[in-house]
Amino acid sequence: MEFFSGLNNSDITAISSMVIAFFAFAVALFQGVITRQHNVLSLRPLISISSEIVLSQDVSLRLSNSGVGPAIITSVYYLIGNKKFELRVGEDFHDLRGRMGLTDFDFDLVCNLSIFKSIIPAAEDMVFLKFINVKHPEYETVELNEKIVKSLPKFIINYKCLYEKKYTSEWSKSVARDLV
Repeated sequence: MEFFSGLNNSDITAISSMVIAFFAFAVALFQGVITRQHNVLSLRPLISISSEIVLSQDVSLRLSNSGVGPAIITSVYYLIGNKKFELRVGEDFHDLRGRMGLTDFDFDLVCNLSIFKSIIPAAEDMVFLKFINVKHPEYETVELNEKIVKSLPKFIINYKCLYEKKYTSEWSKSVARDLV
């Protein structure tokens, strides 16, 4: 206790104030970290890819954000075999049709060309791809749509939240296998 013997009341008050200020600063930092974690979780998007298959009409893939924050799409890929292809511009969607082996079939492919860097708000969805057969009778449409479903590749959607945290969602035809 010799250390404290030479201290007067003002020195003890100053040291106590510094200790309290240090702990207050540590608590404020911790509170800031906890608040940021809460904010990231409270704005977390959750993208799911769903298929809508009506064999007598059309086949479509939708992106749905069932999270609580907006999703920013950073990239879209599809896999054929072990090769990965990016969907970024209209020509990429045309190449997708060819790589799926559907060049001999007469149907329209409606695609969302603005998918790259698009923002999907919470509780919203958008059509990603839609295969439409408008020129053939219903029985031919069923056959064509079955071929489309069987040739669909695996899709990978990379997206992020407003806090730049990255996420990935995948869809493959095994999800739709029981629908045909």
